[in-house]
Amino acid sequence: MSGEVKDGGVVRVDCTAASTSAPVLLSPADGAVVTETVSTLASVTREVLRTGFAVDFDWESPSGCLLPYGYRVDVARSASFAPSTLMQSWRVTNPPTQYWSLWDEWHDCERYFWRVSPLLDYDVVGPASETRSFVVNTTGAFCPPELERGPIIDLGPGVDIPLSGHGA
Repeated sequence: MSGEVKDGGVVRVDCTAASTSAPVLLSPADGAVVTETVSTLASVTREVLRTGFAVDFDWESPSGCLLPYGYRVDVARSASFAPSTLMQSWRVTNPPTQYWSLWDEWHDCERYFWRVSPLLDYDVVGPASETRSFVVNTTGAFCPPELERGPIIDLGPGVDIPLSGHGA
């Protein structure tokens, strides 16, 4: 660690790569349903420039480090963050904040996954946070629960499974 820096009255320490740990995610919470619609206003006329749906991401550095290169925020449609499911990776820098608001073409009732990594240098990514998910509900309508598919178990030939129940 090196010199101390005042950040809004809070003393923070510049950190080396060895002392930097994964960020701690604050919001949205894992499994949260995000429903807020927001408007962007012109600074002088207060005219509404656009109204839409934005998701606010919040995190903190457990080591109290002030990272000069900021953070990378990944949002994807899969917890694997495979390139085909990655919406984008954003660099949050200048000044290195721990907050990001994302306007995008969110799909109603779809689950998204997010994580944050510190940038230790311009092109050096540090350890990623845990992965969290959230569901976007842009209309306020009912979102059906997701079905989880368990493993398929082969019981062998000739095995009968009795089923019971009643119709509606």
